[in-house]
Amino acid sequence: MTSADPTTEPPERDAGRPQTLFEDYPNCPRLPLPPVQSARDPDALASLRVKDVPVARWLVRAALRLTGFETFRTARPDAVEACLSRDDGSRPVTGPLFSAVLPLVDDPETVEPCVRAARLLRAVWDLHADIRAGRFEPDFHHGRPLESRGYLNLFGTRFVFDGSSFRVFKTGHTGRMVVASRCQQFAVDLCGPDERPSVERLTDTLRHVWESSATAGHATQDTLGTLSCAGQATQCDGFRRLLGDPSNRDLYELVKHSFVVVCLDLDATPQSYAESARVAFSGNCANRWFHASLQIVVFGNGKACLICNPDTGLSGNAMMRAGGEIHRRSIAAVPAGTGPEPASTSSIRPLTWNLAEVPFDRVRDDLSAVLDDQQATFDLPGVGRVNLRARGFSPVELFVVAVQLATFRLTGRVASISQFVTTARYRCGSMTTALVSTPEMEAFQTALETPAMNTGHLRGLFDAAVDSQKTACRAARSRVPLSAALALFRSSQTGARRRYVTGVLRRLIVLIRTLGLDDEGRGRDVVLSHPAIVPEVPMLGRPGVRLPYVRYFALHYQMLDDRTRLTVMPGPSWKISNADLAAALGSAVDVLLTRLDISYGRHRHV
Repeated sequence: MTSADPTTEPPERDAGRPQTLFEDYPNCPRLPLPPVQSARDPDALASLRVKDVPVARWLVRAALRLTGFETFRTARPDAVEACLSRDDGSRPVTGPLFSAVLPLVDDPETVEPCVRAARLLRAVWDLHADIRAGRFEPDFHHGRPLESRGYLNLFGTRFVFDGSSFRVFKTGHTGRMVVASRCQQFAVDLCGPDERPSVERLTDTLRHVWESSATAGHATQDTLGTLSCAGQATQCDGFRRLLGDPSNRDLYELVKHSFVVVCLDLDATPQSYAESARVAFSGNCANRWFHASLQIVVFGNGKACLICNPDTGLSGNAMMRAGGEIHRRSIAAVPAGTGPEPASTSSIRPLTWNLAEVPFDRVRDDLSAVLDDQQATFDLPGVGRVNLRARGFSPVELFVVAVQLATFRLTGRVASISQFVTTARYRCGSMTTALVSTPEMEAFQTALETPAMNTGHLRGLFDAAVDSQKTACRAARSRVPLSAALALFRSSQTGARRRYVTGVLRRLIVLIRTLGLDDEGRGRDVVLSHPAIVPEVPMLGRPGVRLPYVRYFALHYQMLDDRTRLTVMPGPSWKISNADLAAALGSAVDVLLTRLDISYGRHRHV
């Protein structure tokens, strides 16, 4: 049994941990800094979503000369690194719109939910200890080490409100967890700074929290977790009001200095990985805390998911590996068999917030605009890596062509498609997007709509389209794009200098728009992401939401050996159902394989 302790004091504010998105640990590789794109690069204006015409090139280059950007780009690598590793307060904080959920495979030894949660929590502490001790192998790709310092952002990392905006904050306090149970939050102090709680202690604590929260609330109640799902402006207003109350500020310090968040949804029993991902991500917002970099969600039948926030410095591939690492360690985290620990070993404090001033009417409006109740996750059987490679195709690139074909046949226009790619080969690298709807892709699409087109010529155009995709992704991986570099440059300035740079850039934007030179929709019709495949993590996605920053839809997809698994996130005005889109994607793959004269015959249900 555990004990309530309402007098627990928050630790010191800084807790001795560096406030940087990329925190060194023993044996982490020291990688080169990425090149910064120049305004003279051929595709520089595409990065800025500006039309590539002479007057636009002249305006952009003239503005950057006035600001001194070139000196920053070429002569200040220290400033570039500092900016890449620092959060400048501009990152979006809008709950499920920018987070992602990862269902974990079932624990082969237990379905008892509090034991499952305890084993996963102990695994998080063990992973943290391994990284801190230098026992964690960095990521590699083709023998080359990758940026791996972001893994420390799994622990004690979250967005906090500083009075005007949200910033990433990292605490060194490792003995506290926050538990969300039946829409109430609890701060639980478990152990000292160099200790790790046992599975027994964690299990006993979680059972006690679940029992004590029996009358706390329900999934539609207005809670602080619900506020963490609202839009940026609503959250800023809500937290400004919330923290005007001194008692709320004290509770906020407890949450701010916590190591991990676990959410107990023991009344729910989802039957599949896709269902558990959907319920965890968008089915019970009141029992979540989306400001945390990592949430563990556990259901009554022992199924479990992780929710990660990439804007706290976690890439999609890092999330996938972290899910696998945590699951494997949880299997090894067996109880010692010593029975429940004494009541004094843990202290539990219910966090009773004063929410009277929070604008929950706006919060509900924000949520209703983005939540979506369609099925979101689908399998395309037969569209797998083994099949496609055996037929001479590069699987990812063929799927992107299929996305363009399906979108064209659904909308009647060639979509502008971006795909996330990793930049982890460089120091402070994470993710960026590549524009993969190239002129070669459009030429192939046009030819494909010509029934009499010679198969050999069509295959040549297809190969050119594939090569153009690879070239675009390679270029995006190899540098900091000009759009991001300008944001970094501005954040590196201070005082009057920053006001001057901001003024020049704002005037440039106004002039570009006035002259009709902007190309704001470029790359935003469709956004794709294909995270690494990890056996312990069946999928990654954002099921159950509509994304306001895409015109048509976004997809997380994974090309497995025998199938493609995808999760659809439609845009706000996209009218075609997720099921119809999935069927269209499967049909598009069939069309491509048939038209390109590849031996292909199967019967598939989507």
